[in-house]
Amino acid sequence: MGQRQPSTIDAGPFLKGSLSFFPLFFLFLFLFFFVFLVHVVSVVLHLTGPNLYARGFKDTEGIKRPAGSAGPPGIPAERKYLIGGNWKCNGTYGENMDRVTMFNDAGPIPANVEVVLCCPDVHLPLLGSSLRTDIAVGGQNCGVGAGFGAYTGETSSLHLTDLGCTWVIIGHSERRDGFGMAGETVELCAAKTKAAIDNGLSVMFAIGEHKEERESGVTMDVCAKQLAPLAKILTAEDWAKVAIAYEPVWAIGTGLTATPAMAQETHKDIREWVSANVSPDVAAAVRIQYGGSMKGANAIELLAQPDIDGGLIGGASLKADFFNVITGIPMLESHPLANKKLRGWL
Repeated sequence: MGQRQPSTIDAGPFLKGSLSFFPLFFLFLFLFFFVFLVHVVSVVLHLTGPNLYARGFKDTEGIKRPAGSAGPPGIPAERKYLIGGNWKCNGTYGENMDRVTMFNDAGPIPANVEVVLCCPDVHLPLLGSSLRTDIAVGGQNCGVGAGFGAYTGETSSLHLTDLGCTWVIIGHSERRDGFGMAGETVELCAAKTKAAIDNGLSVMFAIGEHKEERESGVTMDVCAKQLAPLAKILTAEDWAKVAIAYEPVWAIGTGLTATPAMAQETHKDIREWVSANVSPDVAAAVRIQYGGSMKGANAIELLAQPDIDGGLIGGASLKADFFNVITGIPMLESHPLANKKLRGWL
């Protein structure tokens, strides 16, 4: 009998299949864990990181805005000063983050000064999560609607309050005049103000005349026309949430500024108009800001006027000079902030 030969199996196809299967399997496994890891990281950043765009900055559990720093008040005034900053349509995310850092490090704010920064809507969560707590955050405009609805491209006052904003600018001359679009009417500006107040916001209501109107001597006629629709629809309680921002259009962004005497005269006329057309009590309480190219170099003289209760600041609010306006209120020479320029804020 011959020797029995061991049986053999042709494993070639099996081995070939295995060799092609295992690399694909491990590649799939790697991709699965990579996608899982990316998802986990994104969830962690969403819940704890500074990027709050998807959820607004009211939902900031575990995230706290840095504390502010209150300095001694300046010379007592009849009304608390209100300094608003209007960043307009300026700044990338990174640039405005740098501005937030700059203002967070800028030093104390006098106790009798209220400060607000109004930035582009897309950067409201940035300021609301990162800006020092003694500077309020506001919008630059809001819709006329009382609530949400079919208002394509609009920002409701409810959106602003939902994000934690407490202020909004209404009636700025750039919106009244329009920029490549129809300007906003005096009636629309008044209706927006009422809607904003009803939804919990305070309003810096901007008014002011053009250069030719100033030269024609009709400044107060123009201001009265802009204020009249507001006087018709606001209650006395509503007026407690309004500041009037007088901004001569010819002085906005031009480098031209009304002299302190000119600004005081118009502010006094505005207060007298409010007294006659709303009430003496409202006139005595309402704050009237000046907004025609106020900056550190002229703030001290302007804020020394009895009827100028603050400023609505444009270009200077993008720079460290904004704090020179804030500390430009009347104060004694012995006040620790009186020598602010020596602190390197310019």
